Amino acid sequence: MRRVQNKAILICLAIAVASFSGRLLACMGNCSNGVCSLASVTFAIPESVITADTLAILLKSGNVGLIECRSAGQTTDLRIPGAMVIRDDVVIASITEQLPSRDRMLIIYPGAEGGNIDVMIAELRKQGYLSILKFQAGIQGWLTYGYQAEGEGIP
Repeated sequence: MRRVQNKAILICLAIAVASFSGRLLACMGNCSNGVCSLASVTFAIPESVITADTLAILLKSGNVGLIECRSAGQTTDLRIPGAMVIRDDVVIASITEQLPSRDRMLIIYPGAEGGNIDVMIAELRKQGYLSILKFQAGIQGWLTYGYQAEGEGIP
């Protein structure tokens, strides 16, 4: 049953990525040069952005790590449930032991008051994380789709 669920999640992810990146290719391989294979589907990771619905599906799978890139001055503690919060002034190399394993897919989104996710993604790539997706809409996009948040400042 778990394999069927994982396969359904991977298919949904592939469809979502294809609709945004337009670079869906059927082939096998591993992550190299910013391109990863997932269930015999390859997509360009550096340009992949997902929707709130796709994020919800991926979070239910339990097979991804979720990171909020929070600006150093952010005062709101609002976040997507299960997200690890990392301020954008933190040196990623100093916290790698706290991050999910390098073979897991990471999903990064900006905090309620912003956060430089492109710089954080570049730093994570330097540390060997290759499967990284953006949830560019952030907490506001999450709430707009009717999903719940946690932390102080919940609207």
